[in-house]
Amino acid sequence: MTAVRCDNCDWTGDEEVMGRTLLEVHQLAERLNPGSIVPHGECPECGAFCYATTTRYTVLLRYPDYLSDCGTETYLAHVEAKDVGSAQRLAQAIASGSEEDDAQLAFAVLMVCEGFVNDIKED
Repeated sequence: MTAVRCDNCDWTGDEEVMGRTLLEVHQLAERLNPGSIVPHGECPECGAFCYATTTRYTVLLRYPDYLSDCGTETYLAHVEAKDVGSAQRLAQAIASGSEEDDAQLAFAVLMVCEGFVNDIKED
């Protein structure tokens, strides 16, 4: 479930209660400019475009030495957050399973990229 916000009247809600989804928007091609951000759908209040308030991130973490055999074991997390820093902290909290900052920070951030990436391999 993704939180969305209207670009016109500032209505906010979940994408499940939006007016029309992107596939149902009438005259979509006429309402979008080339290179513009693609909306999630239409506002149920005013009919303007709604956009996601969070972004999907893939965060690759390295387990701390005391939790892995040789210090090279990694943890791949998919999170939705408002920015890269929030995505890193959320992924570290999920990986550590702890609310303690020390436990979370023990997971080193190796990479953060926008979008959900499922397969990261060496060439």
